[in-house]
Amino acid sequence: MPSASSSAGFTLRSALGGLLLGAVNFANLLFYLRAHRALPDSPALVFASMSLGVVALGAVAGVALFRERHGRINAAGQLLAQAAIAQLARG
Repeated sequence: MPSASSSAGFTLRSALGGLLLGAVNFANLLFYLRAHRALPDSPALVFASMSLGVVALGAVAGVALFRERHGRINAAGQLLAQAAIAQLARG
């Protein structure tokens, strides 16, 4: 059991962060459902493009929000993800 001096307590900042994360997760699920409705005969396409998109946007968010540093391999992976999404969109 954590001690009373633990820094894992409830704060306004953590509540706002949780609300933001929940909103982003809800939006992701909403777009996922809409994509399945728009492309009912292509569930693999929807799954692959959504998964690649989440990973690609997560990498961008890491750089933009948390000042992560990405090297050449990360940049190459980002370009490959974008190219894969473009190819999936083409059909």
